[in-house]
Amino acid sequence: MSREVAPPSSRQVCAAPISTDFLSAFDSPEKWPNSVLATSGANSGRTAASAAVPAAQPPAVQEEHVEEIVPVPRHASWNRGEDRCFSQRSGAFDKAVSTCVNVIDPKLDGALLGSWLLVFVNHWNMEQERIVLLCEKSVLRVKYSFVKNKVKHARRVVLSDVVQVTVGELQYSTSIASKFHNRSNPESRDGLRLHTSLTRPGFFSRWNPASRQIPYATYRSHILALRSGSIPNEMNVKHFGDELLLHMDRIGCRASWLHQPIVIAAGTGVTSVIHNSNNFGFDVVR
Repeated sequence: MSREVAPPSSRQVCAAPISTDFLSAFDSPEKWPNSVLATSGANSGRTAASAAVPAAQPPAVQEEHVEEIVPVPRHASWNRGEDRCFSQRSGAFDKAVSTCVNVIDPKLDGALLGSWLLVFVNHWNMEQERIVLLCEKSVLRVKYSFVKNKVKHARRVVLSDVVQVTVGELQYSTSIASKFHNRSNPESRDGLRLHTSLTRPGFFSRWNPASRQIPYATYRSHILALRSGSIPNEMNVKHFGDELLLHMDRIGCRASWLHQPIVIAAGTGVTSVIHNSNNFGFDVVR
């Protein structure tokens, strides 16, 4: 026998009536239970405390002073020569000269008269740091390592073989590569060239940067002297020229002295640009 279930709308919900005494008990706070009063007091205290605390302010942004970084030109590093160039460190030149005097042959060269730290410029315009020794009978060009403190090799020019001495400003030929040298090196550079022959070098000698058949040697002041206010005598090619002239007159050398520009035919020019711009001919900290 089936049992009928009345639809939800027809169900009767019976609820017990709420006592009026219970509702009236919460009309005034003095009639609230102690637990309710404690909870309410805590909530109100937190509300008052939060109202008393001022709102957090964002931190003040302080302006930071940023120092402007100025790029340093490449050549300006030479102003710190004592830090970068080994030959300019304290006592380096005197120590080098004391070592280089061992290459002097008393029979061929005679006594030492003076010493300089100059730049030798070969026929390809490659600048090379050299110790130059003026002796009674010759001029010695010494390649000295300021890093290892030893002599690598030396070249001798006998004064009796010198036929001409040219003193003047170093200039370049009219080739495109030489014009680039003039733009990259605008400063004036005085030089001195010793000629043992006035004949032009052969084709293979001119196009060989390591050739030893070039009948002249070209010098100029040290690169640090060119960029400093005062040029010390041991780095000044003019001082070397004055002492050389006095000595050659004293020994009766018949070489002619000419004051005119010294032309450097810089061949292709690319090799010397790379060599000189990176200071490969100097003992420097790299």
